[in-house]
Amino acid sequence: MTGCVAARGRQRAVRTARLQAGARRIGDYIRHPQGAMADLRNAVMRPLSQEDRHVRLERRDGGTGPDTGMRHVFLRHATGA
Repeated sequence: MTGCVAARGRQRAVRTARLQAGARRIGDYIRHPQGAMADLRNAVMRPLSQEDRHVRLERRDGGTGPDTGMRHVFLRHATGA
């Protein structure tokens, strides 16, 4: 059992580091860009629906979060679809 707990801790640490790095990139390039970078972001994101954006982020995050497999339910509720 102890080996399983340690292995899970290492797995979580790797995933957390990946998510934190991704969050920094999102902040730099998606949430708060300026000038030409903002124009590029807008051109890339404009044609995507909110669901498409969530699917891309879920895929990037590895789909191992607590809501894996339930994203469509939350989106349907939020959008009234």
